[in-house]
Amino acid sequence: CSFWFADARIIRADGSEYEVLNAEEPKHTEGFNSGSPTAPHKALPKRPQIAIGLGTYNFLYGREFLKEIGKMAKEEFPGWDFVLSIGQAPEPESANILRELPENVYAQFQIARHDLRYLALFNHLTRNKFGEPQKARNNGMVPTSPILQRGFKDMFDYAAKIGFNNFAIIDYVWLGFGGLWGYDPVTVAAFRDDLSGRDEGLELQPGPGEKRTKIHFWDYFEDSHALRFTPAELGLKSYDEYFPITEREMPKRGVTGQRNYSVFIALCSYEWLRQAQRFNRVAAEHKGNFDYILNGENWANGNDHYYLLKLKGTGIVSPEYFSFVPQKNESYYRTVGIYLRQAARSGTRYGAILETSRGGNGQPYWSPKTGYSVAYALSAMSLQDMHYDHIHVEKWKASNTPGETQERANYALFRAEAQAFIQAKHEKSAKVPAMDVLDVFPRGTVFRAWAYNTPGDKSAWAPWLNNAQINYERTDFIELPLLLNSARVVFWSSPFTPQKSADAVEKWLATGGKALVIHSDLPWRAPNGYANLHRMLQQVKPDYSKPVFRDFVQKNPGKCVLKDARGKALINRIDRKDGSRIYHITGNPEKLPAGEIDRIFAYLTKELQLPVVQKALPGPLPTVLRFRNPDCQVAVLWNKQEAAAAEAKIGDWYRNKWATFDTRNNGQIRTMSKFRYYNYLYHFLLPGKRTQALLDDIKPGTYRVYRFLADQEEVVSASTEGLKLELADELTDIFYFAPDTDQFRKYIAELRVQRKKLEPFFAEIK
Repeated sequence: CSFWFADARIIRADGSEYEVLNAEEPKHTEGFNSGSPTAPHKALPKRPQIAIGLGTYNFLYGREFLKEIGKMAKEEFPGWDFVLSIGQAPEPESANILRELPENVYAQFQIARHDLRYLALFNHLTRNKFGEPQKARNNGMVPTSPILQRGFKDMFDYAAKIGFNNFAIIDYVWLGFGGLWGYDPVTVAAFRDDLSGRDEGLELQPGPGEKRTKIHFWDYFEDSHALRFTPAELGLKSYDEYFPITEREMPKRGVTGQRNYSVFIALCSYEWLRQAQRFNRVAAEHKGNFDYILNGENWANGNDHYYLLKLKGTGIVSPEYFSFVPQKNESYYRTVGIYLRQAARSGTRYGAILETSRGGNGQPYWSPKTGYSVAYALSAMSLQDMHYDHIHVEKWKASNTPGETQERANYALFRAEAQAFIQAKHEKSAKVPAMDVLDVFPRGTVFRAWAYNTPGDKSAWAPWLNNAQINYERTDFIELPLLLNSARVVFWSSPFTPQKSADAVEKWLATGGKALVIHSDLPWRAPNGYANLHRMLQQVKPDYSKPVFRDFVQKNPGKCVLKDARGKALINRIDRKDGSRIYHITGNPEKLPAGEIDRIFAYLTKELQLPVVQKALPGPLPTVLRFRNPDCQVAVLWNKQEAAAAEAKIGDWYRNKWATFDTRNNGQIRTMSKFRYYNYLYHFLLPGKRTQALLDDIKPGTYRVYRFLADQEEVVSASTEGLKLELADELTDIFYFAPDTDQFRKYIAELRVQRKKLEPFFAEIK
């Protein structure tokens, strides 16, 4: 006997109602009638992935195009697996479609938001600093409620019964509107368990040389803050009295208030990781995989990509790479390595998410050629998988029909970016190594510094290293000991120095021939865990009686090697007996005049023979990203000035240019608004605009240079000053160059064959 409910509701004592058959996610009731468990529709993807995001109705109503999609993927993406990542709860009918998927096409179930009214039934809604419960659904969450945890598990169990074994979550962030949330009784209880060590901890996948397989909260806190707090140091008799302080209350409570807030921030990240661990375990129960589509790593959103990569069972971790061209990819080029290296140590993967437009909907802001340049650089940086948000599969025919439609523009951008990602891997292009020069700065979980950006704190070296065109690798003091053996120069940017890190640097200096560059009072800054939210989350304590670097104990300040305009010491150099040197810039870079900074780096570049990406030329410099492959060198150039002008307009562009969401209306799929080529934010063609790069590490000789996007080839002579590359009439291009040989001419001919395949997608619709 079957019962069909038209309108099932739970009515609470106060008269409020909860619709059992609701459309919110997780759909806590769907698992009840999904039938008996079925075997997964196929094995998990094993090869590198090209994925596209889509909705359930895209999947259901695009069924007729699956064979065509499989044929396209097999012909155009050989050696890659093609993944359809479904962004809503799958309908039961999806089980039949899963069985029809072509051999190289896979389906993934992804979620983002969760139900509020169901949590409200049990008074499990999270609360903000004012004690107000969450009222609006968004992608943020505070995943401490057992009911919410069970709800998510129900969703994945339900999807697994249909036949899914590949799972993901998109925009997984701690709720942070108006400040961090987590002032509800359920979350506070979880925090107290974490502080007391009563929680189950985090299971890690140890890499080479790593011994820990499990950590608890204070292990996690000490890794990032170099200390632990007793209850008394937090102004408590026991951890069971802990209640997170608010930002407004913190200054009134002095030291204990600042410590309390630092702990609160770390607890949010720790609980964020604990829920990720639950996701991983659910996937493992179904012999599946769990991937993460994330915002940038930041203490204000709970994200900790580094430790997520360490967690046992984590699948592909992919941050969203949205709108960040080209200024921020200049930093990303230098900062993404810390995550790629951890992924390699843990046996996980780090990918990239590219979008059509805001939220993956509407008018593309990148033209196909600018999108190609972005995707090529990300792939050559060694990001391993690409996810594109999103394609409307049920409009596959419109996407494949040339014309002035948004569907076609969206599909053209996807094809250009996917081919670029694959091409860089096919060439085996990779970053020019820079492991001999390191910049040490904490990650976003300790400071408000996303991986995309240079740190906002100008006392860090990164902005000045970038301006001076130095090639370097970013790391933090957690990873630093693993990299010191290959380092020749270390720029110390960390606003505080754990003694353990100072000891590691001291041991490294003692090997001889090394250089440590430091500034102002950094040698005397020890961690104290006091949150300071006025600028960045700086948790430091200058103590001039106890310098953390031993060389600063001596009374002799060192030899002055550079003076400022007033004749005062600008750089002091300490020459050690072991042959290593310490360069101490006496002022804070943030407060030094720009001219003095230029003089400092002119001196250091020459003195330390720092690797330079490009040499200064008259006029504005382009952004230059350097790569190599077995056949040639590659440089991705952007007209930085013009791109910055475009990026400055992105707010207005979002408001005025991008189309509205594609929604269903009475069962009909609404036609998207008409696409216009002039709506691109980043146009490829810039008539009359020019910028030049001088690569001074290139030996004199005759070189053949091929501009891939412009499809132009020329022979250029490199002088003793280096090789000059000119970006003319374009926003960006990819320069392939090598000595002019028959072999390289053949290589360019092969590139031209690949490029010709892209012509139908490169054409900007006019």
